Amino acid sequence: MVVTRAPELLFQPYSTTRADRYPVIFRFVRDALGDAPSLRLLSFGCSSGEEVWTLRRYFAAAFIKGIDIDPANGNLLISAREMDSVFYLERSTGKVLWKLGGSSFTKDHARYLSAKDPFYRQHDGRLQPGWSATTCGGKGQISVYDDHSYVKGPSRGVVYDVVVGEEDGGCGTAEAGATVVWQFDGTGNSNDRGSFRISADGSRIIGWGTGHQRNLVFTEVDDAGQPLLNFYFGDGDVSYRAVKVPLTAFDLNALRSTAGQPY
Repeated sequence: MVVTRAPELLFQPYSTTRADRYPVIFRFVRDALGDAPSLRLLSFGCSSGEEVWTLRRYFAAAFIKGIDIDPANGNLLISAREMDSVFYLERSTGKVLWKLGGSSFTKDHARYLSAKDPFYRQHDGRLQPGWSATTCGGKGQISVYDDHSYVKGPSRGVVYDVVVGEEDGGCGTAEAGATVVWQFDGTGNSNDRGSFRISADGSRIIGWGTGHQRNLVFTEVDDAGQPLLNFYFGDGDVSYRAVKVPLTAFDLNALRSTAGQPY
């Protein structure tokens, strides 16, 4: 199918979302792309996942990624930016099992975990390889992009060692909560957006969002925190998220033929 005209406001000009917010756009994309297991969709709808759930209604067969999924049990890790918190939900029931950061109030009698050196207005919470939901009530590493919006201190890509802890306290000497084990700081805080991803080769991509440093889109560093690449836009534009993928994921001819064209 050749798409000759996109509906007005195909590209959302702001970062908030709600369920079925743009039905005309969703129908347009479904009609243009079809629905098949080979279709892979990345949702930028943040916080509580309404956009992911909405897309599933339109694309029943497609692979959809927005919130992080625990591969061992299908449970969900959801980053709630406006609450300065990351939630771990039981997928089958929607029950909150634990909450990291933010206020100590929890729903469903969920365990609350405090973060030493906490994050603020974060994005892109991710379970890292080695995370176990069955060890010590939940134990491993979680990464986030800490925008650090509206508070003193720089934005950063940060990795926490997280221990959920057992209800009966039977978790050995491990203390429940989260402790920073790795971070890379920016030169200032970010107003919104941003991302932090750890690649299989150990390199880390920090997408700086908006308001951080004019034109700087993302920084790639190694696991020792040594910068490998700074990528800039020349026109003051910004990026929501930066993800490293192999060159084979791109159609180079399409990129060359459309370079410089307005989207």
